Amino acid sequence: MLLSEYVTRKSLRNIGLARKSPSVTIDKAALAVYAEELKRGKKTASNWKFPGVHPEDNIAFAGMSLVGSAVNFHLPLADNPREKFTVPNPSGKAFTGSFGMERCFYRTFGETRVTTRHLWPFFGTLQATKDFFRGSNQIPLIEHRHWILQEVLTVLDEKFSGNPMYMYEEANWNAPELIQILTDSFPQAFGDDVSTLPVFSYGGDIFAKMRHELVFPFYKKAKLVCLLYHGRALDHDTENGALKPLTGMHNLTAVEDYQVPRALQNEGVLVYSDALLEKIKNYEIIRRHGVEELEIRASTTEANAQILEILNDGLEPEDPKYWTINELDGAEWFGSRGCPLPHHITPSTAY
Repeated sequence: MLLSEYVTRKSLRNIGLARKSPSVTIDKAALAVYAEELKRGKKTASNWKFPGVHPEDNIAFAGMSLVGSAVNFHLPLADNPREKFTVPNPSGKAFTGSFGMERCFYRTFGETRVTTRHLWPFFGTLQATKDFFRGSNQIPLIEHRHWILQEVLTVLDEKFSGNPMYMYEEANWNAPELIQILTDSFPQAFGDDVSTLPVFSYGGDIFAKMRHELVFPFYKKAKLVCLLYHGRALDHDTENGALKPLTGMHNLTAVEDYQVPRALQNEGVLVYSDALLEKIKNYEIIRRHGVEELEIRASTTEANAQILEILNDGLEPEDPKYWTINELDGAEWFGSRGCPLPHHITPSTAY
């Protein structure tokens, strides 16, 4: 398990120090049922080949996924969170949400194996960035996306010769190393998905109140890069540029976005308090770095860790039956579609 996920799970166990009753709990019986249902089903990993959204060329996909993941966050509209960023589709149904955001990259670059030389003209100014992300409505947090892309392109030029593919090589095609490089090299784009929560406890003297912090390093976007790259690499498509699969994927537990907990809640694995349910149903803001948001995301990490333990009981990572985050996240992310409860709304550059 990643050290960051171990820290998150440890912090979750102590989050009760910050409040009397939790907003999110894990139903272990429902979790076991869900894990057994997954085990009986077909284990598949998406190769992320959605027409009009993702390049067919594997190397183009890998490079574009790394850059695109940096700005893959918060797509509900500020004045109407029931709606999301939308981009027209000349061939059919419009692209919405993250697919709408990814469509902007494919619309511009297609099958190009992008380097910063290709990217800078479209993100050199705020107006250029706005034009790049044009859609049926305005993509949220456009200034933040502009600043993040400025960091991404600058660091790629300074440290990786302008080529995002060199980052996979620098990490020796190892998932934990890639996450470390992303979070260290891009503190704004990938490294800022860390929450801290102050809590208080008492020492031997009941009058000695001590303040300390729980740390929740989620790193959703960095783990998403691994998920996308590895899913395509497992496709073994050599005609469009072979990709070397990542080692160490068995160390990843969860990509803590807003869709995965929605699926787990629908399966009864995550149980929300009545107050939290009402907030989510009414599209109220769940405050970034607040206790409710941390409970949702950290409980997702903990639940997935327990699900993977059941799925992989007695198996080694080399076993074809072994489940990684690729297969589990796919089942959860795609399984969240159609869930009656909307996902929680938290304006953030983290997810």
